[in-house]
Amino acid sequence: METIGLSDEALDYIIRHFKPFYFEKGAIINHPGDEVMYEYFVVDGCVKSFFINDEGEAFIIQLAMDRERISDYASLYFQEKSRIGINCAKDTHVLCISHDDREKLCREFHQMEHFFRSQADKGYAAGQRRLLSVLNSDGGQEYRELICRYPDLHQLVSATLIASYLGVSPVALTRLSNTM
Repeated sequence: METIGLSDEALDYIIRHFKPFYFEKGAIINHPGDEVMYEYFVVDGCVKSFFINDEGEAFIIQLAMDRERISDYASLYFQEKSRIGINCAKDTHVLCISHDDREKLCREFHQMEHFFRSQADKGYAAGQRRLLSVLNSDGGQEYRELICRYPDLHQLVSATLIASYLGVSPVALTRLSNTM
């Protein structure tokens, strides 16, 4: 938030609306079926969101690392039961904010409204890129984009998690990584 031009007093007020949490690797932040209370900003670590279909297959929807955000936004904004789960791929520090506090800050500070909109725009664009990549490739392009976005990803999380995110087998991931 250092780029949104607020006074120290305003920043102190804003920060009081965020709750810090620490989660260990594997901790579940949100189960499918839960009521979602917060949007999470990753300070340090890696969080993933996942969906489990009717056949019990799990699909990773999103990875969020330092300075990125994650939640089940449909559940958060429409007060629906969550359809996705969120857990930590490694030890993680997050700042969380409730929907009500976010809306309050947006009403009180135009800069916060701009900040959250900018974050939402970036998230939406990233989601579109991921969807188009999944629909239009064999995994190679999506893998290249993922590694460009997170160059240290292989040091941060397991190859199994990366393969699952890409929707490929670990053997296919090895082939993809050998082509780079």
